[in-house]
Amino acid sequence: MNGKIYLTPGPTELYPQIDKFVIEAINENLLSANHRSDVYIDIHKKVVQNLKSLMNIPDDFDIFFVSSATECMDILIRSTVRKNSFHFVNGAFAERFYKTSLELNKVADSVTVEYGESFEFTEINNKPELIAFTQNETSTGVYLDPEFIYQYKKLFPNAVIAVDIVTSAPYVNLDFSKIDAAFFSVQKGFGLPAGLGVLITNKKVLNKSLELKSSGISIGSFHNIPDLKKFSDLNQTT
Repeated sequence: MNGKIYLTPGPTELYPQIDKFVIEAINENLLSANHRSDVYIDIHKKVVQNLKSLMNIPDDFDIFFVSSATECMDILIRSTVRKNSFHFVNGAFAERFYKTSLELNKVADSVTVEYGESFEFTEINNKPELIAFTQNETSTGVYLDPEFIYQYKKLFPNAVIAVDIVTSAPYVNLDFSKIDAAFFSVQKGFGLPAGLGVLITNKKVLNKSLELKSSGISIGSFHNIPDLKKFSDLNQTT
């Protein structure tokens, strides 16, 4: 490590032993193992187990591996929103989640504050199917108290409570019984190269996606929740 502190929204400095880990993976031919092989299945299973242990994720939550945190936003909107979503926006990445919903032709409402500011309690009137929070806004560093998030779970028990934890994972201690989905990418707190998104969801998310699919609404073609779940149960990716 070079001892510098980065106050930028991009990737953080790599963990100092990453080069050794990559060389080890190459030497053991792990990078040539396909995603249906016994070698990969064993790695996948251990990663899921270790993440659940590290982040206190309940056993009945699923963990899916995709390409980025932004893709996680897209998957969640497609899989859980028939019409309405609501977004707490106080920075560029919360705004990205909001715009993703708009770009998917949903009715996305928001409460927006100045960059660097946080929120007071907000009334929500549009009966959202998904409520989106950015727990630690990457573009500004503003931290949102998890207790603020949890209150909306009580007020909207039928809505999916989705939390962006890109800049706070794995350090934030979320009570997963009080949310329905969370996601992050590995180039922040994990100190890994960019290119991997991690999506954590409960059964409500799966059931909502199946409901939308059965009613003829598109939930995406490749990385949709039912397909991710199908292969995750086999300790594989799609």
